[in-house]
Amino acid sequence: MTKVFLLVLSMLCLLSCEDVVDIDTPEGTPQLVIDASFRIYSDEQPIQVDNAIKLSLSAPFFGNNILAVSNATVYITDVTNQSRITYVESDIAGTFIPDQADAFIPQFNRTYELTVSYDDETYIATANLIPTVPLDEIKQGDGSFFDEETEIFAVYTDVKEREDYYFLDFGFNEYAVSEDRFYNGQTFDFPFYYEDLEPNDQITISILGIDKQYLQYAEILIEQSDPDGGPFQTPPVNLRGNIENTTNSEQRALGYFHIAQAYKLSYTVITP
Repeated sequence: MTKVFLLVLSMLCLLSCEDVVDIDTPEGTPQLVIDASFRIYSDEQPIQVDNAIKLSLSAPFFGNNILAVSNATVYITDVTNQSRITYVESDIAGTFIPDQADAFIPQFNRTYELTVSYDDETYIATANLIPTVPLDEIKQGDGSFFDEETEIFAVYTDVKEREDYYFLDFGFNEYAVSEDRFYNGQTFDFPFYYEDLEPNDQITISILGIDKQYLQYAEILIEQSDPDGGPFQTPPVNLRGNIENTTNSEQRALGYFHIAQAYKLSYTVITP
């Protein structure tokens, strides 16, 4: 659909005649970007936890450079028992991990509070572990919008007793979200179309549990995504997540604090 949109846009540009207008774009004050979306692969032994926190400063308008933030204090509090998990900077600039590798495995029915202190300001957000369902299978179809695409289905069975929202990671900075409004309690085949896949290529798809607020947030990011960097590299400056600045409410942070139960499955592409 992206290719069709670009084709239509190009035709409209050729048919229109407009004056060239120079627009002065403000540099803007860089904002703190907090990427704290955790994945808990609870079916793996030992449990695999992706709980790194990435801090950076937003680039100026039309800028491409992302500046990692190092001089920050980061910790997560388990509100249920008031225990604290301290995060320290890893070997990768701007990436913070628990001070002990097995120090933080989020549990259901608990509330977690993220605290980030940077440049004399404190940012706080809360999250709970959101459940999801495993992928039943990955299967290959024979449909496509264009000849070079490969149709792949991520198949999962929804839980009837609850309202579920899903985040699907197809790899290659490709993502999608879905809700069970039209398939509650049913098995659903979610289609996705890969470009440039060859027979014997292996793909891995992950499914994550999310809430409605994060679904709406991710939808906007995906719509405005950069195909090279992916939608979560730097959130748009007008997109507000769930992170509050308790020191200065006018200087909010970009990004989101989210904890998701996750499952993943791999598949080897066959000849269509």
